Amino acid sequence: MADKTPDDRRHDIKLLKYGFLLTTLVGGVLTLLFQLIQNQQNHKAAEKAENVKIMEQRRAQATSLFEEFSPLMDTRLYHWRQVAWAIEDRISEDSIRKRYAAYQHVFHKWNFSLNKNRALICRFFGPEIGSRFESQIIPQFNGIQDTIRKIIKMQPSQRPIYQSDEINSLADALNTQIYKMNNEMAEAIRSGDIGPTNPGEACDFND
Repeated sequence: MADKTPDDRRHDIKLLKYGFLLTTLVGGVLTLLFQLIQNQQNHKAAEKAENVKIMEQRRAQATSLFEEFSPLMDTRLYHWRQVAWAIEDRISEDSIRKRYAAYQHVFHKWNFSLNKNRALICRFFGPEIGSRFESQIIPQFNGIQDTIRKIIKMQPSQRPIYQSDEINSLADALNTQIYKMNNEMAEAIRSGDIGPTNPGEACDFND
């Protein structure tokens, strides 16, 4: 093989330089692309972790609301039934009044937190459950309370003689609605299907 001329050697050196520069450039571009991809993955992972954290916080808050509100519904209904049974059984007026006073205590506790619970139930468990609470649970509670209040206001001698469960049966439909609502709230917590924190006007039930 013939020796390369000085021009050939200079050409080879230029090719080596260009090759080195190209390799460096390609390597830099690949490194940058890898870094960008890695940054995007890290960002997505951090965002996902933050979303999981927020969801777990909301689930814990929903659980706390459920544990506070569900027993309140059951307690109010139970004390109402205690008064109804007392009237049906025609026990002493003093005992009836004591049971009614116990019911009134729970009723006042219910009213103190009613608007807060109305807002939170809708926001944590969704407008559908919130709407059912507004349109079914509250009116039925009001209805059976009005019934008891009217009876209590009567003079004992003027009260009708009620058959067993004649008054109490008025709360059966409400009891079913409470059970269904409790089930749906419990399932929402179990599955993590907590309603939107900001549902817009979907929870505005005052209009």
